[in-house]
Amino acid sequence: MITTPSVQRFAQLDALRGVAAMIVVIHHIWAEYSLKPLQIFPSQILVAGYSCVCLFFILSGFVLTYKFVGEENCYEKVITATIKRPFRLAGIALLTGLIGYLIKENTYASPVNALSCPYAIESESS
Repeated sequence: MITTPSVQRFAQLDALRGVAAMIVVIHHIWAEYSLKPLQIFPSQILVAGYSCVCLFFILSGFVLTYKFVGEENCYEKVITATIKRPFRLAGIALLTGLIGYLIKENTYASPVNALSCPYAIESESS
C-alpha cells in the first residue's frame, strides 16, 4: 500500500484492475473476430472476459470509495465524485471508441452480424 499525504492507493489492486481490463479487451477482440474459444487452461484465462468485468467493477468500487471512508461529509464527497467521474472519462472513452471504429472499418469486414453470438460461425457450420 502506497501512502501519500493526499490519497491512499492500493498498487496491487490497481494492477489487478488493469489486468482485468486488458483481459476484457482481449475477450472483445476474440469475440469480434469470431475466434474459437481456447481449450488450454492458461489460455482460457485470457478469454474470461465476463468474469473479469465483474472483478473489475468490484475492485473499482472498493478502490474508488475507500479514500472517502472516515472523512467528514463522506456522503457528499462520494456523490460529487460520482457526478464528476463520467465527465472525466468521456473524452478518453470517445477517443478509444473512435480509434476502435476506424481500425475495424479499415482493416476487415466482419462476416458475422454484430448482434449475433461471437461464436455463430462455429454453430452455423455444424
